[in-house]
Amino acid sequence: LRAGRVTGEGHVLTVRAGLDAYPKVVTGPEPDPPVKPLPPLVRETASSGFHVVLDGNVDYATASRALTDALRGRTVTKAGRSVTVQSVTATPVSGGRLALAVAFTGDASGTLRFVGTPRYDAGSGQVMVPDLDYDLQTDSELINAFAWLRSDDLLTLFRDRARVPVAPVLERGRSLLTRGLNRTVGGALTLSATVDSVDVRGLYVTGPGLVVRAGAAGKARVAVRRRR
Repeated sequence: LRAGRVTGEGHVLTVRAGLDAYPKVVTGPEPDPPVKPLPPLVRETASSGFHVVLDGNVDYATASRALTDALRGRTVTKAGRSVTVQSVTATPVSGGRLALAVAFTGDASGTLRFVGTPRYDAGSGQVMVPDLDYDLQTDSELINAFAWLRSDDLLTLFRDRARVPVAPVLERGRSLLTRGLNRTVGGALTLSATVDSVDVRGLYVTGPGLVVRAGAAGKARVAVRRRR
């Protein structure tokens, strides 16, 4: 919390104040919100509007459903033999990478594992894995038995289609922030704000899920009404 310059005109008193907040948007079961004391009050520095960091957590179950929806039923044919994707399961790997376990049926049946580093594509508003490749350490026996599975067409399919939309998480964060900054507190304070933009600034692979870090910017004000 920061307190800044105080000015007055007529019956209106204006107090510049600042608040640093780090909200999180989490998919999956609703977590118990922690209750923390307010931080100490410090002097405000010059600023225009508000800037809030939002963390959206896309759990791997949600990511796996999105990937399966995008790829289930896709068929790749190589040398006259075909495989059809049945499901995709996403899990974290060391080094900020993502593993995709792809279950397939057809002329060969089993599970192939792909590994790559996820990136955020601003144009589509989706998480993609442009460097996705076969994990030969775990798939070597399957690849040796069915060498034709190591197909460029299969790899291209997953690089192009293995995407996780993050727009719902960002929109949820924007909605929660807007709601939290537009309300009446105690019958005397009225908060009003507009969220002008929400831009993705980072993407991180963590144990619980993919963390999409965004920055929200806008303008806010507080009106104080005298109790009657």
